[in-house]
Amino acid sequence: MFIQAKDEEGWAEASINFPVVDGDRIMTEWEGRVELQFQNGTYLRIGGESQVDIIALSFDQGKGFIHLNQLEGKSM
Repeated sequence: MFIQAKDEEGWAEASINFPVVDGDRIMTEWEGRVELQFQNGTYLRIGGESQVDIIALSFDQGKGFIHLNQLEGKSM
């Protein structure tokens, strides 16, 4: 899995438990897979050759708002 932080131009390899924030972009390679768990307990599973933008994350008093944009690939 690779991550492009919102203020960065290049991609960096992400590690387990790597935090994501608004504006980050996630990418997987051909046979890559990734699972993201958000603060409200929601999971996002992303398959190979995929790219997802994290547009907005908001969690307040047990309620959550997650806005994602899948640019290519498939979610699982």
